[in-house]
Amino acid sequence: MSLNRTRSALAAAALTGAALLAAPGAAQAAQPTQPTRTEGTATARTWPGVWPYNGHTATVRASRSTGAAKTGTVTSAGRKCSEDLCQAYSGGSYTCWSGGPSGNSWIGVLDSKNRLGWVAAKCVGVSRWS
Repeated sequence: MSLNRTRSALAAAALTGAALLAAPGAAQAAQPTQPTRTEGTATARTWPGVWPYNGHTATVRASRSTGAAKTGTVTSAGRKCSEDLCQAYSGGSYTCWSGGPSGNSWIGVLDSKNRLGWVAAKCVGVSRWS
């Protein structure tokens, strides 16, 4: 088979494959999905939460600022994040403790009544809530 015929055959195969993948009902690549929040059931997925970092408790604030009202504390019991991925948002700058980490990213957390508060991101550790 000549080089041009080989190229033509490969091009035709590629076009046929692309057409098959574009057809309705064709197999598609798996897309990542967010875990579903189904608390209170035996099959509940875990939800991310925050815990004290390096043995230090962290203050929960009403907004993303150290000047905002204190609404609670992150203790060894932890706090659930308000979003599935513990998304951090920009806010006021902070220092966790004297000589400790500093930054301006804040994570939304929930209290026992599902009220939103904010904790300095670098002052807590993030992991899965069981």
